Amino acid sequence: NADGSNPRNLTNAPGSPEWYPGWSPDGASIAFHSNRDGDWEIFVLSLSDHHLEQITTNDCQDFDPAWSPNGTQIAFKTDCEGNNEIFVANADGSQLVNVSQNPGDDWLASWSPDGTRIAYSSERGAGYDIYVTDLQTGESVQLTNHPARDVRPFWSPDGEWIVFVSNRDGQSDLYALQAATLAVVRLTDNPALDDWPYWGE
Repeated sequence: NADGSNPRNLTNAPGSPEWYPGWSPDGASIAFHSNRDGDWEIFVLSLSDHHLEQITTNDCQDFDPAWSPNGTQIAFKTDCEGNNEIFVANADGSQLVNVSQNPGDDWLASWSPDGTRIAYSSERGAGYDIYVTDLQTGESVQLTNHPARDVRPFWSPDGEWIVFVSNRDGQSDLYALQAATLAVVRLTDNPALDDWPYWGE
């Protein structure tokens, strides 16, 4: 429960970590990655009957599933093409598409609220920057351009902002990027590790 009461064990795979759980938009399923079959794959667990479906079945390392806003697709990171790329698949694992398509290291996908674009962190130059790919045109746009490490983008519910983590001032802090103007606003400023931002509804 939201208050921490009544915890339940949803998976049972001794010796196999289950990481990065994410609720489906309808709240009926949870996607996560696990190495229970010998390498890292994407799984979806139905909460109503505990049916577990393996979404990816390959010899690659698949991580960090992210549901599309309508729940029909899942984006994730995979090294199937020799480097880390962002792929999108239907929620049943069919029709895999390489979204990022570049030789750099791409990871941690975040869907725009309307489901037409995906933001992610990509290492294409001196460091990691935030990029967005339009899923209809395939066009990728670089949103940040800084020698520091800009990672973990997450869209605001209205689609106007993207929050991300950066060490551009020598420490890990949260920043917000206005999608229309690319203006960056610093949200936190302290020596602690500020990480994994998430927008409330």
